[in-house]
Amino acid sequence: MALMLKDMRLSQAAAKAVGYETPFAARATQMYEETVEKGYGGRDFSFMFKIVSGEVS
Repeated sequence: MALMLKDMRLSQAAAKAVGYETPFAARATQMYEETVEKGYGGRDFSFMFKIVSGEVS
């Protein structure tokens, strides 16, 4: 999750640098930030499915 968050932040910075808004990617970045803050940073990015499906809170 932490590595995907790094990539999401890079993509957000790149979009901002050229003046693009990416609302869906911005929300995804926020979700990854919340997940990493909960201590799931070492999990694979596919763990997000468990978060979204409600299997893990």
